[in-house]
Amino acid sequence: MSSKLTALDAASKYLSKRMHTEAEVKKRLIEKEYDKEEIVEAIDELKRFRYIDDYQYCLRFIEYSYEKSRAAIRIKAELVQRGVESYMIEEAYEEYCEAYNVNEFNLALKYAEGLCMNGSDVSIDEKLIKKISRGLESRGFGPNDIYRVVGEMYKWKDSREQND
Repeated sequence: MSSKLTALDAASKYLSKRMHTEAEVKKRLIEKEYDKEEIVEAIDELKRFRYIDDYQYCLRFIEYSYEKSRAAIRIKAELVQRGVESYMIEEAYEEYCEAYNVNEFNLALKYAEGLCMNGSDVSIDEKLIKKISRGLESRGFGPNDIYRVVGEMYKWKDSREQND
């Protein structure tokens, strides 16, 4: 007698820890060697009860990512890696940005300020500017926002030098 869980039970257990995309759940069930038909039925059932909802997943993921100082390029790429359809990512992203009036330049500036303005003992030099630029790029900020932040950093640097 086999004690293997049904695909629905296995997927439910997987989803009990945190939200996952449909593609992630499907991949997990395939790895567990469930029958394709049983996988489809399990996923359909979970979608019907909204335990799997890629759109809601996108919205929560975008929110979480902005809390972690990540931006559009990285957010969208990570959602694609998680198997979410591009059209759904775009719709969720637009909805989120509109609802919360997202301004990525301000987010990038806040990130830089956090590293530059924590006390006057932080020296704003080329090394720090490059480090912050790389940090912004790795977080998914676009070149225009990065250049604007660098420009602001040079203003902060000049201002500190004039005050010394």
